[in-house]
Amino acid sequence: MSVPDGLLWVLGTVTGLLTTGLLATVLLALRRPTRPAYAAALVPIYATCAGNSALKEQRYP
Repeated sequence: MSVPDGLLWVLGTVTGLLTTGLLATVLLALRRPTRPAYAAALVPIYATCAGNSALKEQRYP
């Protein structure tokens, strides 16, 4: 099964924006250690990176 390049571009853009937003949230949380719950945002960042890597490997082996 082949994924169209346009769909990969959209997925990459959306996940990139989400990752950037989550990273900004984590950095703000690190400035205020009174809110440790934001540290849980690291999990979706790693999951997003892993998902993008899997998509690239499938598309360009």
